[in-house]
Amino acid sequence: MEGKKQRKWYQYLIQLIVVALIVTSIPLNGLAETAPPFTPSPNSEQSPEVEKKEEQELPAPHPDQLKKDKAKAQASPTEIVEERTETEKVFDNNDGTFTKRVYTEPIHAEKDGKLEEVSPKLVEAPNEKIVTENTTLEPEFEKATQDGKYVQFKVKDHTIQYKLISANGEKGEIKPSPVTATHENNTVWYKGVFPNIDLKSTTFNENVKEDFVLREYTGHHIFTFALETDLTPSLQEDGSIDFQDEKKEKVFTLPKPYMNDSNVDQQSGEAVTSDAVRYNIEKKDEKTYTLTVTADPQWLQAPERKYPVYVDPSIELDNFENAYASSAYPTVNYSGGKLWDSGQNAYTLKVGYYDGTSGTNFSFIKPDVSNLKGAKIESATFHAYAVWHYYANQPNGVWLDEVTS
Repeated sequence: MEGKKQRKWYQYLIQLIVVALIVTSIPLNGLAETAPPFTPSPNSEQSPEVEKKEEQELPAPHPDQLKKDKAKAQASPTEIVEERTETEKVFDNNDGTFTKRVYTEPIHAEKDGKLEEVSPKLVEAPNEKIVTENTTLEPEFEKATQDGKYVQFKVKDHTIQYKLISANGEKGEIKPSPVTATHENNTVWYKGVFPNIDLKSTTFNENVKEDFVLREYTGHHIFTFALETDLTPSLQEDGSIDFQDEKKEKVFTLPKPYMNDSNVDQQSGEAVTSDAVRYNIEKKDEKTYTLTVTADPQWLQAPERKYPVYVDPSIELDNFENAYASSAYPTVNYSGGKLWDSGQNAYTLKVGYYDGTSGTNFSFIKPDVSNLKGAKIESATFHAYAVWHYYANQPNGVWLDEVTS
């Protein structure tokens, strides 16, 4: 069933929104300023007739120069790589103007001291680990589970090592089986880690979507991990867990977990979701903690449940700038991990109204345009990728408004 919803890795930026700015003068490092067009002095004694005559007497351009000018005009825009930022690209249009593309989330990550394209695709590393090609959050997956150890997450100088301890419930406690990982694009599977339960991880630039995939209800709804980290975790009021460094700065976040089944509404694209999942974390020694994920067994056993069911204990960096609000759930802030849409198998921003269950939805984006100061902007275009439309044959308008308060 999950294969029907699996999308290619390069569609991981479903919620990616681009603002393309065509500018004629940007204070770019290393670029020479373009001189303004020459304007004759109003006190010039030269008559228009004389100017026209002199203009006519100018020699015709050399044919080779005409070819060069034509080739330049027809040339495709070229990226000025040294002007990259985490969220921006700059292109020379080869006609005296430049295009700056501003994204609302990072499209570049540092690699070997340079900003390179983000790529969450999984590859096998020389150290026998399964890693992403280039992401800010760096996961290292084991090719096979070793005493329950299956992944380490790293950002800068901080790490969290995950070790799967057990699954528990009314059928008693069971230990994980040693299994070999399989991976494709940006998804890695540990299939059969428990009977009829798989462990699935989907990688993105700043987060990893983790799922226990329950093929059926086996009487096990409590999952326990051992975490080894140099950071200090703390359970938050909203049910999430923050990991802070010695300066009390947040490095990692485990968003409040949730679960969904495979009953996806064909019209709305919405999956049946429950937030009846909770975390508990206890300190074992100086750098080791026990993390418990408990899902509601009654929800899992409800007769209307459609399996497989996905129980989500994901991890992310605290860098999300996008969010949406829904009139159906006015107290919920849909940002970070809550942007995951189980029906679309992607992170999404929702807009518009479908019915009373979906409510009216408003999306908020925050592109960083602070370094456009001093630029003369000729035009700006807003781009968004639509992954789902409630009424596929009925066009709808999209409005953009500035949030001022």
